[in-house]
Amino acid sequence: MSIEAITWALERADIPSPTPPGMPSAPALTIVLLGLANHASRHGADAYPSVRKLAGYARISERQVQRCLKALAALGLIAKGDQERIAATIPREDRRPVLYNLSMERGDTSSPRSSARGDKAKRHGVTGTTERGDTPVKPLEVV
Repeated sequence: MSIEAITWALERADIPSPTPPGMPSAPALTIVLLGLANHASRHGADAYPSVRKLAGYARISERQVQRCLKALAALGLIAKGDQERIAATIPREDRRPVLYNLSMERGDTSSPRSSARGDKAKRHGVTGTTERGDTPVKPLEVV
């Protein structure tokens, strides 16, 4: 799992919405791309989940996943990788999924976030004088 690839898929991948006629919906494309990113390296390489696994992630049919993969390739967001790498892992040719690389640019990073943390109110070294907590209870007088 790669948080860098997932962040790229969520924040930087250019998936059109609405999609052109004949192309799967933007949400379906996004979930399939996220599924690939979940299996990719931090640089977006070597993702090879099965179509069945991607269909399970997206809750769509395997045929619809195949359409999504074709559309993502047409949009330039994914490309087929070195299939020899998968051949070394899975010996049966009829059982090998296709290896994909995400089209992450070098230097793609997550969205800019503030590095500041915690309370940044300036106190100038003086503790506030406001009382906090419960108010003191006065003892009852016995008569």
